[in-house]
Amino acid sequence: MKKIIAILAVAVLAFTGTVNAQKFGHIDAQKILTAVPGFQASSDEMERYQKEKEKQYLDLQTMIQNNYQKYLAEKDALLPSIKASREKELQTEELKLQEFGTETQQRIQQKQQDLMAPLLKQIKDAIDIVAKENGFAYIFDITQQGSLVYFDGGIDVTDLVIAQIKKASAPTIGTGTTPTPTTPIMQNRLSYFI
Repeated sequence: MKKIIAILAVAVLAFTGTVNAQKFGHIDAQKILTAVPGFQASSDEMERYQKEKEKQYLDLQTMIQNNYQKYLAEKDALLPSIKASREKELQTEELKLQEFGTETQQRIQQKQQDLMAPLLKQIKDAIDIVAKENGFAYIFDITQQGSLVYFDGGIDVTDLVIAQIKKASAPTIGTGTTPTPTTPIMQNRLSYFI
């Protein structure tokens, strides 16, 4: 019995020592995101794309409203069969507008994901390198509300991650080439890489 207690005590001490030896770090993902080369260009592209899609939606909506106003102005003079046909056309146009709105939202989300993917990979790679080079067991994103309830201590590695991203995207000396620029993104959740 004493032998089992001794083994248990050694195991608990070893586990406690292991837990205490782990390094914890944290990042400000928003600060990192805005520091990634090309972020502004990607943000501008997303804004341009979204405005273009919103304009297309508003143009279609205006056309349908104009058709409806025209119908209201003429409806008293229309034969019942033509009146029913025009009402059916207006209902079809309204359904098309709703479908276009849904499709537009999906396209905007897909565009944002397409713009974000290269940046998220670049950020994740930089976090992985910083964590391994500096012996961190965990790196948390302190900007994600709800995912980190409390923190006190740990090491802020935001600047290390930014430095790693800049290092990875720096021109290669002696080759006359620069790495392919990544397409940056809109600000979004980064918590999945931690």
